[in-house]
Amino acid sequence: MTNITSNKNFEEIEHSDLEIIKLIWFNPRYVFKYLLNKNYQKWVLLLMILGGIAALLENTSSKDYGDKIPVYGVIIIAIIGGVFFGWIGFYIYSLLLSWTGKWLNGKADSDSLLLVIAYAQIPIAFGIIIYISQLLIFDTSEFSFDQIRNLETNLKLIAILLLGIEIILSAWSLVIGIIGISEVQKFTILKSIINLILPTLVVALPIIICVLILKAI
Repeated sequence: MTNITSNKNFEEIEHSDLEIIKLIWFNPRYVFKYLLNKNYQKWVLLLMILGGIAALLENTSSKDYGDKIPVYGVIIIAIIGGVFFGWIGFYIYSLLLSWTGKWLNGKADSDSLLLVIAYAQIPIAFGIIIYISQLLIFDTSEFSFDQIRNLETNLKLIAILLLGIEIILSAWSLVIGIIGISEVQKFTILKSIINLILPTLVVALPIIICVLILKAI
């Protein structure tokens, strides 16, 4: 992987895995500089798998399946899906980020971007505990305001707390990802956000155009 940043001080610095996890919450730019200079591939695959599991848990509710699949079945499906398929999306996304990033004069290769995406999943990985808690307590992993409003007072407070933590973790994961893209691509924050959005547009626009054409026929 091509190192995007260079800092001789990093040659004399060694951080433990626990220190990296702590630092990335409050000083992500420094952490990404460190990871990129060290070509630090440790835990990349595991973090992608955890990110995949979290994404499936976030968007999966046992209520969507009626009474056919119990809560523990939904959890098992999410874990298996994350382990075997979740990480594939991160590989594809990093390739698209590298490709669309070049339109904005970005210099990062897909391996560097994959590292950034993987470590940006750390807050999301902690969110797995929240999603499983919601499934076990409320039989759902995605609340609606109507659902929360109809809960008893004690459960309502728990639901609001879990939902608040979930939103914070997701938001901070996004912030870390934007900062990481900014560092590795040498972009401004605005260009980093655009770079993150472009791959989705590249995939979505052809699909939308095809749907519109089919409807017009």
